[in-house]
Amino acid sequence: MSTTKITEVVERALRDPVFAEELKTKAIKAAKAGSKSNEFSDLMYQFAEGPDDLSRMMGKGDEEIHLTTTTVLTTTTTSTGACTITTTTTTATTTGG
Repeated sequence: MSTTKITEVVERALRDPVFAEELKTKAIKAAKAGSKSNEFSDLMYQFAEGPDDLSRMMGKGDEEIHLTTTTVLTTTTTSTGACTITTTTTTATTTGG
């Protein structure tokens, strides 16, 4: 999906109220039907450069995305004669893509 194609679709929608209404109708249908539906595919086709691009946009391409999230919880307690301070820190890191 290229930025140029997205720009073309947006510019056309701004110039052409009939196209804008069609795009809006497709977007509403796609939102109701879900991302694996024909309605969603129909909407995304407007933004695709071709069939391969549409497949990637629909998650049907050869590319796989593997993400790993690591969460580390650290608790530190410091005590003195005057007070006790406990600090809890959570760090999450996501890698892959």
